[in-house]
Amino acid sequence: MKGDKIIEAVIFDWAGTTVDYGCFAPVQAFIETFKNEGIEVSFDEVRQPMGALKRDHIRALLEMPRITNLFENVPIELLLSKILMPCWQFSLIN
Repeated sequence: MKGDKIIEAVIFDWAGTTVDYGCFAPVQAFIETFKNEGIEVSFDEVRQPMGALKRDHIRALLEMPRITNLFENVPIELLLSKILMPCWQFSLIN
């Protein structure tokens, strides 16, 4: 048909969401970001919510019982905003 466009390629960026191909760079970024705020997170903890949106990933980490217990009287929203601010500055979250 004249004038019809033909799709030649479709690219999906599903790495870490539907396919875990073994890239650990995001894990290190999370570990360092949390460490900068005085929160030690383990490799395994960071990997659990892998594939979630970054904001949701950070929230999931903050809601983990071990991490939540470190901050019994601090609202998660306050911690979330404190951790997100440096992430926005360094474009880790889009």
